[in-house]
Amino acid sequence: MTDPYFLNIIVPAYNEELNISQTIETIREIQDRVKIPHKLIVVNDNSTDRTAEIVRELQEESGDLVLVNRRGNHGLGRCINRGYEEVEGGVIVAMMADLADDVAAIPEMLEKIKEGYDLVSASRYIPGGEGEHHDRVKHFLSRFLGGALKLLIGLPTNDATNAYKMYRADILDRIGILRSDNYTTGLELTVKAYLAGFRIAEVPTVWKDRAGGKSHFRVLKVGPEYCRWFLWAVWRRLRSAPSVPG
Repeated sequence: MTDPYFLNIIVPAYNEELNISQTIETIREIQDRVKIPHKLIVVNDNSTDRTAEIVRELQEESGDLVLVNRRGNHGLGRCINRGYEEVEGGVIVAMMADLADDVAAIPEMLEKIKEGYDLVSASRYIPGGEGEHHDRVKHFLSRFLGGALKLLIGLPTNDATNAYKMYRADILDRIGILRSDNYTTGLELTVKAYLAGFRIAEVPTVWKDRAGGKSHFRVLKVGPEYCRWFLWAVWRRLRSAPSVPG
């Protein structure tokens, strides 16, 4: 693929029959408006509802939609890694299938990439951004980790835990496959890219808690993993390591 700004949009989905159709339509609307060449990759994590069936029906309307069906339910991180297999270059952005992420931020994120940045984080915690979890523990954890990493290691984003990020596909050649199985994939990607020397920027985003269906985020499961990547990043920074593990 020769276009360095071809956009690969990865949408992990597990039991999202209430949201997936509107999510795809919303993404298409913004893409049609700004005319960004793109491919939309829906990774179905072995849903037990009509998620895959709905996506297949929408595939008949457009050739830009790819459906990947996984066996077994392995979590967000594994879904995104599987989505990478459909990427041939260009730029990647991962979006949730529950309408929480603001698609309107995509053009501004891409402009930052064109300015020379390697990874752009959509941030709820800068002027122009907003969004709070209904779960106050979840919200506190997100804000605390982002602020602490900015203070302790100089991470140039206030919203490190947000999985909604855009980045050059060739970043993955340096940092390797992501190890996170869950929502910590955004934090892992960001700290690894930063410690590997990639340029990071952020743009404001308006985040909304899920529109329908049940959240798959579990603080007791994900919290320790967030802390693990936080401590790993601080430790690597203190050691001034020149590279990161794949």
